Amino acid sequence: MEILNILAALVGLVIVGTLLNNIFPKIPASLFQIVLGILFAFLPISDKFHFDPATFIALVVAPLLFTDAYNISRSKFWLYKKPILLMAIGLVLITVLIVGFIIHLLLPDIPVSAAFALAAILSPTDAIAVKSVTKGMKLPKGLMDILEGESLLNDAAGLVSFNIAIAAVLSGTFSIAGATHSFFKVALGGAILGAALGVILVKIKEMLGRFSKNESSTLVIFQLITPVIVYLIAEHTFHVSGIVAVVMTALVYNLEKDIFQRENINSEPALLIANNQTTIAFILNGFVFVFLGYLLPDIFNSVLSNPQINIYLVILYIIIITVAMMLVRFLFVYIFYIQFPRHSFSSIQRLTQSIAERKLDIGNYNRFEYALITSLSGIHGTITIATALMIPLTIASSGHDFPLRSTLLFIAGSVVMASIIIGTLFLPLVVKDSQQESKEFSAEEIRSQAILESIKILEKNKKPYTVIASANTDDTSAKEQIAYAMIIKKLYEQAIFYTDEIEYKLVQEKFLELYKEIEKKEKEKLKEFKDQGKYSELLITIQEIRHLRRAKLVTYNILKQIIIQIRLARKEGRMKSIIRLETFKSRLKNRDLNLVTQAITDQFKDYRNITNEFDRVSENIIADLDDNYPDILKNMVNTIFSNFKNVLFIRFINEPESYRHSYEDMWVLAISIQKEIIMKMRNSRQISFEEADIIFKEINYAEALLFTHE
Repeated sequence: MEILNILAALVGLVIVGTLLNNIFPKIPASLFQIVLGILFAFLPISDKFHFDPATFIALVVAPLLFTDAYNISRSKFWLYKKPILLMAIGLVLITVLIVGFIIHLLLPDIPVSAAFALAAILSPTDAIAVKSVTKGMKLPKGLMDILEGESLLNDAAGLVSFNIAIAAVLSGTFSIAGATHSFFKVALGGAILGAALGVILVKIKEMLGRFSKNESSTLVIFQLITPVIVYLIAEHTFHVSGIVAVVMTALVYNLEKDIFQRENINSEPALLIANNQTTIAFILNGFVFVFLGYLLPDIFNSVLSNPQINIYLVILYIIIITVAMMLVRFLFVYIFYIQFPRHSFSSIQRLTQSIAERKLDIGNYNRFEYALITSLSGIHGTITIATALMIPLTIASSGHDFPLRSTLLFIAGSVVMASIIIGTLFLPLVVKDSQQESKEFSAEEIRSQAILESIKILEKNKKPYTVIASANTDDTSAKEQIAYAMIIKKLYEQAIFYTDEIEYKLVQEKFLELYKEIEKKEKEKLKEFKDQGKYSELLITIQEIRHLRRAKLVTYNILKQIIIQIRLARKEGRMKSIIRLETFKSRLKNRDLNLVTQAITDQFKDYRNITNEFDRVSENIIADLDDNYPDILKNMVNTIFSNFKNVLFIRFINEPESYRHSYEDMWVLAISIQKEIIMKMRNSRQISFEEADIIFKEINYAEALLFTHE
């Protein structure tokens, strides 16, 4: 149970680190997660948490790389295949050789093979960490696509190099020629096996879908366990690289996703698979950083307590190794610069001219700047940490401790932190400001404007209902009025949410201020009704119910919602009691049922008068709003109060099923209007294709959620 508690706490810290990153966006979430892990390690916990390296790579590393490969853009991967392969294989091998020898010179007590193992640990880069650091920056054209492809493949290449180096340490023999031969043999074998397993597993998945009638849960679980299955088969049955096999299988799944699932009428499994994989990758990625922080104090103490190690020298070594990694990366990109950017000009003439002039389509960056940015973007992360944790405790053949294991772990963890800090500090200085030549608004502003435009179209095409003839659940007019009111309210809430942060806070503040004033005046009016005795208790109770039901509509606090619901239930119970009592009294006086019905109807003869008098309270306040209130707030409040005026009391307001289909039809219409608006703005270059795709994804997801009910 202690282990489970620690696991739950570490996962909780992943969320806390992400929240801190949202508050302080210039500091990457990974740094927060490492620091939180360090702080957690100092808590008085009786049991310490340890991972078996084999279990760790199968359950953490394999699913992470599978998700990266599953989500990668194949078209961009193919477009930038040459620089990606250069970085992922060529740079990894050169880094392992050069930095490995530097590490051996700095730490002569460890074998050359162990030094190469550490260099292999440090070679993988982390595209997720790069994205978090470069958020909002305009990198050279195509560089992020190259970094993502590099991250995917060099993770695999680095792990293969690490396994070969570790095998050399454990066996006590090492040769560069033998290691190179083993590298290509294990990597190529893993690639072939992974592709074959991918084809087989896709076929099995297709059969599962057919036999289970596309049962989403079955397909989701099957895909989630796929990387673990592939890794275990590759490593333990065929003795090739399990990680390379996992990446190749994921690429086959990526192809299957495009060919089959996007053409499939039932897209629910595809949506669930994508969302579940993203969530699991988020948890695992953050968990690795938190876990590193959790281990660092023990690792540091182990290094500090070793009399043969000078901690100050180790820190100096960390600086030298970090600089060496960045320098090798810089020189590699500078030398092979001509292979990186693609010629993607719009005409043959421009393309011919660019080749003649050796001009590349990278934006406003020269060779030195491009190499420098690429070097600073070589941020290390999850795979480096995960690989470092795989260093064995002992050498099996001799039973001796692995040489300087704690020191190697400390260096690896520190280089990860140093690369993140250096990238965070220096990338903003060398990356040029984003030039939004054709973009007039941010994506959020575009989304808000599209929503407001859809409201205008709905209001124009939909006649507001002024009278509900019946409270019968079959009254289509009443159902449509409720659906219309709910949709317009929801759209206004979304439009406000997508405004800029300052206006959003202002609207929230002003809305609370306005509703408090309306609520106060309405309560005074209800008290006035009671004191005057002009209207019956039943009619006053009905107005109190209307007041509470509207309060539910505009209350965004869970505790207050619960309190309002309790009060509403009491008032509704009181209303029913009054009606039952009046019915009972009338039955005692009259046996004629028509007379009894008439007596009850007479109770409602002043309903319209009291309702109009009560509604004028809010109408007068809204009409007198000054310019201190944003227009979007005025429109929202006015719409809510006018649209819900005639539906707050009808009985099926608490039965959503009765108007669900009307609601869905109108919501789909609102979404289609927004899509059309976004498409027009994208085609007119008011918003970039990338941002438009993000908005389309959000809109499509909202539409999918609409039909998640049974």
